[in-house]
Amino acid sequence: MNTHPGNKYIFCVSPGRSGTHYLHRIFSGLHGVCAVHEPEHQYPEYAKLKPRLWDLKHTSFRDNAAERRTVKLAQIRDLMEKTHARIYTETNPLFSTLWHDVILDALHDQDVTVIILRRSAPAVLKSLLDLGWFQTKDGNRWMVTAYSVNSLVQHVKREPEADATDLIIGYLLNVEAYARRITKLCEARGHSVIELSSSALFRNMDSVHQMLGQCGLIQENAQMETPGSAGQNKQTIREKAFNTPLESCEQRISDYLTACAAAHMEVPELCME
Repeated sequence: MNTHPGNKYIFCVSPGRSGTHYLHRIFSGLHGVCAVHEPEHQYPEYAKLKPRLWDLKHTSFRDNAAERRTVKLAQIRDLMEKTHARIYTETNPLFSTLWHDVILDALHDQDVTVIILRRSAPAVLKSLLDLGWFQTKDGNRWMVTAYSVNSLVQHVKREPEADATDLIIGYLLNVEAYARRITKLCEARGHSVIELSSSALFRNMDSVHQMLGQCGLIQENAQMETPGSAGQNKQTIREKAFNTPLESCEQRISDYLTACAAAHMEVPELCME
């Protein structure tokens, strides 16, 4: 990938349903920024690789690193050239698993910032369950669960005994485990890492401006979304298939972590508030 020493790259580590679309809209209001959310849906080359590339349960990321690197870096280059931008931001839930290795390897000597965006795990679990993942939709297409060959965490029960809630909790633990791996990798290479709470981001514009300042982004004449507009984005208004009580999500996560502790399994700590 041909890079320019003045370019800046910003990526986000976060599970789905954690505010990445709103973060994208914030970046989209800045001048000189090529802001994308989930480019897999708008870049045709992905379609050719998707049958193999997105088998996140059975295919090791190491087996297709060369293909992923070629496609991903070409996509970043093309989008920056089309927009004449020197700053690239991507708020993609797949970054933490499917793309971080090839991106950070290719940009090891570039100006890179990684945002770790965390939302309350029970709230994320509820949101994913309500949308039907692992109930009416197959989350294995984009989630690394505890039963994936790419999992960084162990599973606490046999796969046939695991329900949708178990699978999503395993996914949330994996995202957090990958966040820790990526943080260490960034620190070793001198990249910036920003830890951010989605609730703080939604709360007021002061948090938004603080985050942008940490990213080194110019905010003059920006037309940014206000926190109150976050509820209007397409992620929030998706039709729900279920209505899971938040309290049951909190209990299931607690039970899952208790089972991990009883089995002497080390798992990363989840955001619970």
